[in-house]
Amino acid sequence: MNLKEQVKESKRRTKQMVKEHKGDIVYGLYLTACIAAALTPFVRAIRKNQNDVKKERLIYDPHMGFYWEVKKSLTNNQKLMIEQRHRMGESYGEILRDMKLLKK
Repeated sequence: MNLKEQVKESKRRTKQMVKEHKGDIVYGLYLTACIAAALTPFVRAIRKNQNDVKKERLIYDPHMGFYWEVKKSLTNNQKLMIEQRHRMGESYGEILRDMKLLKK
C-alpha cells in the first residue's frame, strides 16, 4: 500500500467514524464550549488580581524616571517611613535598598 492509498483509506475511515459518532462529537463540542464559557469569568478575575498585585509592588521614582519593584506589598508603616525619608531628600532606590525591600 503506497502513501496515496493510505491517505484515501484514512479519509474513508475518518468520514465513517464521523457519521457513526456524529451525536457524540456535537455533544463533546457543546460541552467544551459550556465549560469554557463557565470558566471565563474566573480566569478574568485571576488575571485582574495578578495585575493589581503587580501594580501594588511598583513604586515610581520621579527623580530616576522609572519604577522600583519591591518584594511584597508594603505595610502602612513602611509606606510612611519611605515617604518621610523621601521628603528629607533620599531617593526611593536608596531607601528601598536600606530597608531591604527591593526585588532582586
